[in-house]
Amino acid sequence: MGKGNKAAAGKNKNERTLQTDANPVFLEYVKLTSFGAFANRVIGPFKLGLNLVYGPNEAGKTTVNQLVRGVLFGWPRSRASANSYKPESAERVGSLFFTDSDTRETTELKRTKNTDELNDEYGVLSDIDADTYDTMFLLTSDELLDLKSHDEVTAHLLTAGSGTGASPAQALSEIDSEIHVLMSRSAQRPNSIPNLRAAELRLKNRVREGADQSESYLSDQRQLDELAPRMDSLAQNQEDLNDEIQKTRNAQNRLRDLDERAQELEGRLAEARSLEKETTEKLRHPQESDQYRLASLSEAEMFRLEEGLSEQQASLDRAQHAFDIAKKNESASRLAYEALASDPDFTKERQSAKRQRRVRLVLSVVVSLVMLAICAWFVMRAMAKPTMTALAGSSVMLIGALFICIAGFATNFKPSRVEDEMNDRLKKAEWVKRQDSLMLAECQRELDDQQAKVETYLSAHHLSKAAGSIKRARELLANVQQGKQDRLTCAQTSKAAKLQIQSLEEELDLLHKGRSELCAAYKLPADASPEGFDVIVERLTADRKRVIQVSQETSQRTGELKEKLNSALSSWDFDADKLELNRVRTNLKEAERQLACLLLARVSLKRAIADWEKVSQPEVYRRASELLELMTEGAWRKVSMDANGAIRVANALLAVERPEHLSMGTRQQLYLSLRIALLLTADAVGKQLPVMCDDILVNFDEKRRAGAARALAQLAERRQVILFTCHPEVVKLFSSLEPSVNHIEL
Repeated sequence: MGKGNKAAAGKNKNERTLQTDANPVFLEYVKLTSFGAFANRVIGPFKLGLNLVYGPNEAGKTTVNQLVRGVLFGWPRSRASANSYKPESAERVGSLFFTDSDTRETTELKRTKNTDELNDEYGVLSDIDADTYDTMFLLTSDELLDLKSHDEVTAHLLTAGSGTGASPAQALSEIDSEIHVLMSRSAQRPNSIPNLRAAELRLKNRVREGADQSESYLSDQRQLDELAPRMDSLAQNQEDLNDEIQKTRNAQNRLRDLDERAQELEGRLAEARSLEKETTEKLRHPQESDQYRLASLSEAEMFRLEEGLSEQQASLDRAQHAFDIAKKNESASRLAYEALASDPDFTKERQSAKRQRRVRLVLSVVVSLVMLAICAWFVMRAMAKPTMTALAGSSVMLIGALFICIAGFATNFKPSRVEDEMNDRLKKAEWVKRQDSLMLAECQRELDDQQAKVETYLSAHHLSKAAGSIKRARELLANVQQGKQDRLTCAQTSKAAKLQIQSLEEELDLLHKGRSELCAAYKLPADASPEGFDVIVERLTADRKRVIQVSQETSQRTGELKEKLNSALSSWDFDADKLELNRVRTNLKEAERQLACLLLARVSLKRAIADWEKVSQPEVYRRASELLELMTEGAWRKVSMDANGAIRVANALLAVERPEHLSMGTRQQLYLSLRIALLLTADAVGKQLPVMCDDILVNFDEKRRAGAARALAQLAERRQVILFTCHPEVVKLFSSLEPSVNHIEL
């Protein structure tokens, strides 16, 4: 078993598996009992999903691939130029162990000889053949350089899920085989049409010889012999007339088909012309001058205009933001000032402080006046009795009264500290309000200036219709871009309509030419209707009736002669030849009837397969395009099929190339994407078989290898994928992209 994976085998039940409801059976182990240079070796366990097998050169990667193919479809034949993997002294023996992920039951597909019958309990090979497996499930770097029998592989895969008991493509192949058997000239096919006709001719000759031998004995036999060619001639005439009638009716049906097809094409032609006229009118519709100038801008100029709009928007946003903040601050400071000025407590406290100061001022004045009155009284008394003491006391009291009066005025004339604090609060609130008002006016001016700049910028760049709105300008640019895209789409549609008109006109010309030739072949006017063939059929039918009548009369005469000669004919060989001739003719008619049925079935199946491919193939090429774009990082974007069924690929610049013109790596990526797309689309084919990939990424660069790894990971979500490689970087790549990958080392 693979190194490092024995411990992982017990965890498979808890790991993420691949759609076990739809595809529960998967390959778990490969056993090389005796194959090539290996003996009694088991590789695995493999899991549903993505498996990565790493091993150096000559570790047995290709050998494992060939053993899987050999067990399924038989060992390769021994040829001098190819390795048959046959050991020198032993038979090739190998086994594949398939496990049902639901029940965990395992079945073994073992092969020793090519004649062995596989015990295919799970029906692993019930929906696939060897050619499809070699092309789609056994991938190597050389196999990715081409897609051999592309049409046949596509038909087989796409019709496998058609809902019938077997693939229509497989049924078509079987019908072709049966037709080949019926038309074979091999002696081993005695009941084939050519051999039956040869036997009929030989027996007719022998019967004729027997009649000639009897002529010498019976004169009536000579008359019978004379009637026999006439009977053959009449029969041939009758057969020719039948063929001619059938051909005429076929021609009549063909003419009807041509008329119906022509009517259909004329309707499609009218629709195409209407579409072409409509798109041409749209392209002729004039654009406004500003829109025309904008539409004529290059991508770089459009990008610079977008940047300019972003810068103008940023400046406008900054001005608007500053204005909003200034407005908010102005409103807040104004409300604060008005609240302070109208606060009753603040007003009451302020008035109380002012009253207290006035009371103190009045008291100081009253005290000063009292002291002055006392001083005046003392002075008057001192003057009545002038003494030094009285004069000194009066002077002191007068000076004290003046000091108290001056101090009282000085102290209480100015506002108090409380009044100053309250006035300061009110003045500060008023100053803040005034500053915020000035700031609001400045921000308003800056906002108006910036808006004017925006309008000037928009007018200078042909966006005057935006009316100063950058949002509207962006919408105008988006409309211009959409208009450019619409005109481009309209131009493409017009071109496609013109091509369709040309194609339909050519096809109509061919139909009219074919119709004229068909009518001319039957000597009818070129514009004859299908009913014109009825006259020809009636004439041929009348001729056939006359031939049948003559044939019946001749046959009656022949019967009378034979009845007379029965007694004379004693040759048992002659009778045996006649019986054998009748048997051969019966078998020939049955074979011809069977051939006609097979040919009709073949035509019907071909039409069904063509219709089926018309529905399924677009999905295949769509998915292949997505995968190729993923692998090439957008360098190549579209995979399609031209009118001749050849594959074409388009790059990012819409340049179309044939696969043989691509580099080897790109061509491998193209065919890998096609195979993965087919396998994803036709998931009913080989649904229980793993996709074996033997070092298919060796010619990919690092980036495209990563894209191919992602594509294989997508395939692994639908099918079991086993990738063999000898490159450690591939192991590291898959480990980083898909952590759940199952690693196996050889």
